[in-house]
Amino acid sequence: MSYSGKQFEQNFKDSFKGSPYDKGLMRLFDVTSGYSGQATICDFLLYSYPNLFYLELKAEKTANLPFSNITRHQYEGLLEKADYKGAIPGIIVYYYTYDCIYFIPITVIRDIKSQGRNSINIDMCEKYAMPMVFRKKRVNVVIDTVSFVKDAKNFKSPEINLKEDKFVKN
Repeated sequence: MSYSGKQFEQNFKDSFKGSPYDKGLMRLFDVTSGYSGQATICDFLLYSYPNLFYLELKAEKTANLPFSNITRHQYEGLLEKADYKGAIPGIIVYYYTYDCIYFIPITVIRDIKSQGRNSINIDMCEKYAMPMVFRKKRVNVVIDTVSFVKDAKNFKSPEINLKEDKFVKN
């Protein structure tokens, strides 16, 4: 059975029910294929004083998140938000075949792209992204929302130098 992005979005939303951040989470619904020039830059907004998270969720079967799975509008919009004090924009990717979830700040994706890469794999996430605590049920996942918010507020990625780290070229 395949796990879908929509399923991950629902699991993420359900994880916040009854948590201290329940009322601060807002699901932004996608406008059908950018109808009338409207499109959202992310799936969720999450407010936790003094921060506003802009979160785009992705579910990947392989050990690789191609940057082509992030629209130009999403990438540019999230990158723009990174300039605002208190804003925490990023991608949450669930590599479901490998049972791991990472929060990747959009600035990390920018820095990896600037070094000529077209994707981020699990090995790179282990070094440059923030692992997320979660519990897996049979199919669904439950995110530890308290640790996510606390950890993401304090997360600092190390300097990215892919040539020195000798990651296999994709």
